[in-house]
Amino acid sequence: MVLNYWLYLKNFNTVIRSILPRFPRNFLTLIFAFLLLGCIDPVAPEFDYKEGLVFIEGFASTAPGASFVIVSSSSLEFGVYSIKFLSGATVSFVNVNTGDAVSLTEAGESYLPPQDFAVAPSELWKLKVTLANGKNYESSPEVVLQPVPINDIQAQYDPELVYREIAGGKFVPGHAITVSFDDPANTDNYYYWSFRSFENLDFCEKCRDGIFRNGACMPYSLGGRGNRYFDYACEVECWKIRFPESIAIFDDQFSNGKAITDLPVGEVLLYTKENVVVEVQQFSLTPAAYNYY
Repeated sequence: MVLNYWLYLKNFNTVIRSILPRFPRNFLTLIFAFLLLGCIDPVAPEFDYKEGLVFIEGFASTAPGASFVIVSSSSLEFGVYSIKFLSGATVSFVNVNTGDAVSLTEAGESYLPPQDFAVAPSELWKLKVTLANGKNYESSPEVVLQPVPINDIQAQYDPELVYREIAGGKFVPGHAITVSFDDPANTDNYYYWSFRSFENLDFCEKCRDGIFRNGACMPYSLGGRGNRYFDYACEVECWKIRFPESIAIFDDQFSNGKAITDLPVGEVLLYTKENVVVEVQQFSLTPAAYNYY
C-alpha cells in the first residue's frame, strides 16, 4: 500500500512536469495540497457491543501466591458498556495427570487458590468454572512451561507518562517499568507481564451521606453538615492495590537466545507522593495463549 502510494505520486509528478509551462507555480502547489489532504478521510469508529459475553482469564503459576482466575461478563448499565465481575462461581484448577482438583475462593474481584498453591513445569492442568446460573466452562489442558527468570527491574519516572481524557485531556505522571532477562536459545518463547502496585493508606473507608457500621457504610442523616462524608482511619496496615490497565506481551521471533534489556512491561501512574511497592510477574505462555492476547 505504501509503495503504491509513492509510485503514484512519482508518476503524477512526471505528468505535471511535462505540462509545467502552462500553469503557474501557485496552481501546482494548490493541486498537491488538495491531493495530500484528500488522502485522509475521517471515519467514525463502529463497535459491536454485546451483553452477556463471558470472559474467563486464569493463570496457574510456578510461584506461590501468583495464581488467579477472573470471571466477568459484558454489561450495559445506564447506557454505558462495561465489564462486570461475576461472583458466586465455583472455580477449580484440575491436575490432568493426577486428577486432583484445587478449589479457588472468591476474593474481591477474582478467585484465588490457597496461598501456598503452585504448579510445576511439565505438569498438565486445566480450569473448570461453574457460574451461579449453572453454566459450565472447561479449558483445554495446558502444559506448565519452564519459567524464565527476570535479571533486573527498573522504574523510570516520566512527568508525562500517559494521556488521559480528564479535565479536557492532559498527560499524567508515573513510572515506566522495564525488565531485563536472558531469552532461552533454540526454543520459541512467549511472554506476558502483569504487576501489582501497593500504596499505603491512611484512610481505609469513605462513607458518603452515611456512617461506617458493622463493616459497611450505612445511610445516616447528616443534617446541615457541610462535608457530606466521613473518612475512617485504618486500624491496621492497609494498602490500595492496583493492576495494569493494558496488556504487555512479547515473543522472541527476532531475539531468540539473546539478552533482552530494559523492555517496557508496565505503567504505574502516580496516585500518591508516598513510596509505592510494585510486584512484577513474568509469565511464560503457550502459543495459543499468546495468540489470544
